[in-house]
Amino acid sequence: MYRVACFIATFALVSASCPNIATKPDFDYTQYAGDWFEISRIENWFQRDMYCVRARYGATDEPGVVSVYNVATQPDGEFTSITGSASAPNASAPGSLVVEFPGQPDGSYWVLDTDYTSWSAVYSCDNFGGLAVEFGWVLARENAVTEDVYNRAMSNFAKYGIDTSLFQKFYHGDDCVYDEPETPQRS
Repeated sequence: MYRVACFIATFALVSASCPNIATKPDFDYTQYAGDWFEISRIENWFQRDMYCVRARYGATDEPGVVSVYNVATQPDGEFTSITGSASAPNASAPGSLVVEFPGQPDGSYWVLDTDYTSWSAVYSCDNFGGLAVEFGWVLARENAVTEDVYNRAMSNFAKYGIDTSLFQKFYHGDDCVYDEPETPQRS
């Protein structure tokens, strides 16, 4: 019975494919700029067990390119950050962004929808030999949201058949650090 269950689980993963999704067609990165707190995500290898996650998007001197500054607290309590950029290579799909970080492979950042002022639903999926590798985030302008706002964001995943049970909510308390901690000055 165990072998059958393993075979079925393996088959389900191997046969999985990325859903055909549409991004926000009128996406405006200038309205999107600013701070976004990660409310929930599909757990992934590069954010494993991180919490107090915030992204800051801003203007750059390069047209169509925004700066990306992500911060988080690691499982050991240490602060971590990474700086990169995002751009929309296809002008007819402005919500389909490519995110670049130094030393990392480029990543997809698809804004399914956002109201710019309270929530955003972001998704990414790549097919590798019949295996779908999914990433998903619910972001908010504040470090907490109402159930109604959360459900509005989550409905964007559900309408494409994305398994919303994969999303985990993460901690944002008064002890979260969202800016680079100051280094003590030596005298």
